[in-house]
Amino acid sequence: MAAAPTHPGQGPAAPTAPAGPDAVPHAPDPVQVGGTVHIGRAVDAQTQAADFGAYATYVTPAGADTARQVLPYDSNRHRGVITVSAPGAIVAGSGVWIGTQAQCQASPPVGGFLPAGQANYLVEHNQAVWMIGDGTNSLRVTVANERWS
Repeated sequence: MAAAPTHPGQGPAAPTAPAGPDAVPHAPDPVQVGGTVHIGRAVDAQTQAADFGAYATYVTPAGADTARQVLPYDSNRHRGVITVSAPGAIVAGSGVWIGTQAQCQASPPVGGFLPAGQANYLVEHNQAVWMIGDGTNSLRVTVANERWS
């Protein structure tokens, strides 16, 4: 015997399981599903290159340095790439500090320390990036800003 619909337009209500400590819940009956799925617009999932890029190279002095902005705030940045190298042999422990303006102008600088010669460092946010040398070694810092138009 089927239970009466709970709301007009709905099928019959599921039968209730008997109550009590020995009651076993009733598994729901399978529902027949049919039809088709249509995808109206395909999405291009190919990786696309940024529209253009800007490049700059900075040289830090072998001594006291001044903080400088190396990447501006850019809401259209795809990514930035920072490479730290040395004009000559790389001295162990040499590198630059990067971060916000306040981090790089602090005494001593705080933020992220990028050792020379280790790798290309990716910047995948829109925030401005500042830099200051380690105060001991002359280093070359190359920055690329890849952006959408």
